[in-house]
Amino acid sequence: MLIFLVLLFFSLFFGVMMLGNHMSHVFEQLLEQKANETLARIDQSLNDENKG
Repeated sequence: MLIFLVLLFFSLFFGVMMLGNHMSHVFEQLLEQKANETLARIDQSLNDENKG
């Protein structure tokens, strides 16, 4: 019974860790996409200022 409880605890712990890792990866991808869009807009506006 004790072994079962220990295995259950570590399985839940590992599952939560994996879920957190996956969610942080998703957030990182979303932030990277937003940052790339923002930097592209800034770059475009700087290029427009230099031409004009």
